[in-house]
Amino acid sequence: MLSGPGKVTIKRFTSRDRYSETFSGSFESGDYLKPGKLQHKMKQGGFNYAYYEGEWDKLPDFKTLKPLKTGKIDSAFDANKMPRKDHFGLVISGQIEAKEDGYYLFGNDPADGFRLYVGNRLLIDFDPSKAVEGQGKSYIVPLKKGFYPIREEYFKKDGDRKLDVEYIAPSGIATKHSVPIPLDVQYGIAE
Repeated sequence: MLSGPGKVTIKRFTSRDRYSETFSGSFESGDYLKPGKLQHKMKQGGFNYAYYEGEWDKLPDFKTLKPLKTGKIDSAFDANKMPRKDHFGLVISGQIEAKEDGYYLFGNDPADGFRLYVGNRLLIDFDPSKAVEGQGKSYIVPLKKGFYPIREEYFKKDGDRKLDVEYIAPSGIATKHSVPIPLDVQYGIAE
């Protein structure tokens, strides 16, 4: 049992070393993030995105770059229809609605670089040069009902263009079944 912030490491041993795995998690204590109100001009049904091109080895400072394309990530959005298959970046932003109080899990599959901010707080900072191969990152955060700013920064050098952030709401934590963030809790600026 943890009585305060700490790191827990678990090692699974198998009869064949190649199947043995190590998992770790850092834990900190804190309060619920403070919810806000739905911002003016936000509409339900998808976040906004800004598309960039470049050859990066780590996440660039997107605030200093000009997007080549912008749009909405709605039911018609397809990452495979982006102009390039590799060497591109996306910034996805908007507001997410927490429909119930409790613990929310956010995570990502391995990418070439990924950051996730919820409520203007950096939750995930994934640098693949420091990661174990094939393992993404996740974060469990307590949220109260309400609206929170969300921002995902993502870049891909090559390979799969999967953009889905894994998400589990409090009512789904027991099932441990993650899904992409549902469109009905995504809000973006109407285009």
